[in-house]
Amino acid sequence: RIDASQPLGRLIQKLCHRQIAVYSCHTNYDRAPYGLNHRLAQVLKLTDARPLVPTEAVPGLVVEGQSPQPGLGRLGELVGHFSWDEYLAYVKEALDIGEVRIIRGQRQSGGPRRVAVCGGSGGSLIAAAQTADLYITGDVDYHDALLAQDLGLEVWDLGHFGTEKLAANWLAEVISQAATAAAVSLTVDIASEGDPFAQG
Repeated sequence: RIDASQPLGRLIQKLCHRQIAVYSCHTNYDRAPYGLNHRLAQVLKLTDARPLVPTEAVPGLVVEGQSPQPGLGRLGELVGHFSWDEYLAYVKEALDIGEVRIIRGQRQSGGPRRVAVCGGSGGSLIAAAQTADLYITGDVDYHDALLAQDLGLEVWDLGHFGTEKLAANWLAEVISQAATAAAVSLTVDIASEGDPFAQG
C-alpha cells in the first residue's frame, strides 16, 4: 500500500515515476562481516575485533584473504596507548562528533584497552559489552544507562546519526570497488543528510 499523503509514500511514488530501483540495507549492513561495525572498529583503532553478538556466517564470503565473523557490534583491543581524554578526543575527531553523552564506569588506570562498538542504537547490547573497558554506541536510553552504571561499564553515546553517518561513504566504496572488479562503468553518488537533532 502506497499512501501518497505520507512522506514515505510520496518518496516511493517519486521513485516509481522515475523508474529508480531501491535496495535498502540496515541491520543486515550492521551485521555484515565487512559492514558498518567492522569499519567502525577499524576507524576507532581496534584490532582482533570480533562480534559482540555473533550470527551465522555467510558461506563462501571471503574478502582480504579471510572473512571476519558476522554479527552485531565489535569487541577488540585498542591499538596504541591513549588516556581516557586522549581517546575521547580521537573518537570525536575521527567521527566528526561534537557532543558525547558519557556514562561513567570504573575506568582502568592508563586508559581504555578493550573497546566495544555498535553503530546506531546499541543500548540493548550493554550486557554483551560488559567485558570491555569502554562501549561506544548511540541512542542509549535511561534504563540501559542505569544497567551500564550497575555493571561499572563506561559508555560513550555518540548518537544514532554520529555512529552511522559515514556508513554511506563506506558502502559507496564497496559498490565502486565491486563495479571496478566487474569492469562495469558506474558512478556512485552519496546523498547528503544531517542529524535530525539540533544542539541547543
